[in-house]
Amino acid sequence: MPGFIHRMFGRESTRKRVGLLQEMYEKIQSPGSDLDNLWDRGCSDGWYNHSKSSSVRTFARWWPRSLIAHIGLELFLYMIVYYIIHIVYREVLNENQQKEFSALVGYFASNLSPVGRDLAFLLGFYVKQIVGRWWDQYRSLPWPDKLPLLTHALVNYETENSMKFSKTINRYAMLSYVLCLRRVSKALKKMFPSDQSITDAKLATPNELSVIESQGDLGQIWWVPLSWAMTMVRKSKEKKTVSSDQKILIAALMEFQSKLSKVDTYDHVVFPPVYRQVVTFAVYIYFSLSLIGEQELVKTPDILPYFP
Repeated sequence: MPGFIHRMFGRESTRKRVGLLQEMYEKIQSPGSDLDNLWDRGCSDGWYNHSKSSSVRTFARWWPRSLIAHIGLELFLYMIVYYIIHIVYREVLNENQQKEFSALVGYFASNLSPVGRDLAFLLGFYVKQIVGRWWDQYRSLPWPDKLPLLTHALVNYETENSMKFSKTINRYAMLSYVLCLRRVSKALKKMFPSDQSITDAKLATPNELSVIESQGDLGQIWWVPLSWAMTMVRKSKEKKTVSSDQKILIAALMEFQSKLSKVDTYDHVVFPPVYRQVVTFAVYIYFSLSLIGEQELVKTPDILPYFP
């Protein structure tokens, strides 16, 4: 699934993907169309594999994720304040005042070095926690490939409605997937912004959505379609759709639900705000002190004497 990661974490051209999805809707709903659902259109590679990683990067796409966009304002303000202090030191202060300021700069410079090492340790710990949490979320995402493979292996396609059974099981799984993750993923929310978009994609019927909504908010009870799938698997032995090994399908559905539940937990259990507050406070204090400690003095020539 080349575009799966990018769709989940927003690294894609959402406008193009939604356009491809809308094109499928129009072909399905056009008069005289014999397409029953979204996937009967044929090969979905154009929609499925398209991602920002394979498209031409533009400035508009690069800028929001660039380092300059995140710290550019703070860096600009830091430079302005630095040069204001530098100009005052060189042009406004007299010789005695410059000596006193030089002593102050020396004091700050000598004490900022150990603080910088501690700050690097603190930032390393913070970044490790953030990246670790992000990586755990990615690893918790359930992959939908397993269920179709299992249904191909276990379902007896010689029986009546066996194909419908397989499609419905997988459709219910993907419906739970969308209902759960569209609250977390901006890209998925743009692909399925409303309940109508879900029914248009034939992930659910209006009646099925109304049944789920009668039990509560769709994003909170996303597991209901999986319970329907469980019921279908339980009844499959009587109908001889799955003559044996129903427990394998049940285990796969339980694994799918467990992973979705874990991802959903990350949305409720947020990263402790105090971590970010401490790091932000420490960084701002350090660079505030460095406005004095990093000043270039008259008696300390440098290759770039006017650059911090």
